[in-house]
Amino acid sequence: NNPESYIQGMAGLILEVDIPSLDGLDSILVNKADLTFYVLSNNVNGAAYAAPDLILMRYIDEDGLPQLVEDASRSFLSFGTYEALFGGSLEPDVDAASDRGLVYKYTMSVSSHIQSILSGEVPDKKLYLRVAFAPQSPNRAIIANHNSVTLKPKFELTFTKVE
Repeated sequence: NNPESYIQGMAGLILEVDIPSLDGLDSILVNKADLTFYVLSNNVNGAAYAAPDLILMRYIDEDGLPQLVEDASRSFLSFGTYEALFGGSLEPDVDAASDRGLVYKYTMSVSSHIQSILSGEVPDKKLYLRVAFAPQSPNRAIIANHNSVTLKPKFELTFTKVE
């Protein structure tokens, strides 16, 4: 089982993300939901086709069309930047340093989107990770997936149970 997944700009690869831990979560209010993905390769900081500075999350709506998750679109509309509320920027993770040296990660806040999935407003719980501004960006990244031994993607959920 390959521990690597790939994303690439332009007409390149998009990563499908499934969150099975959402099954059975009824009657909750999402306080915070974050997804973190780790970059496996050292293609950062000026390398040819370096890891993108920003990645975004999409979902497929009821009409079969890709849409930005609400957290990303709200961040952009409110602040003119995705990073303000949504995140998605490439950043070092000093706590996850490995024998390969400094580890980089992408963390995205998807609280509103997860609440929409749980309330049934969004019919499909799959998410799609892609390079921001993909048509203009040849950047690419090797992302650790669920088969990775040390750098598995993380889904952190804080919620309040509603009776």
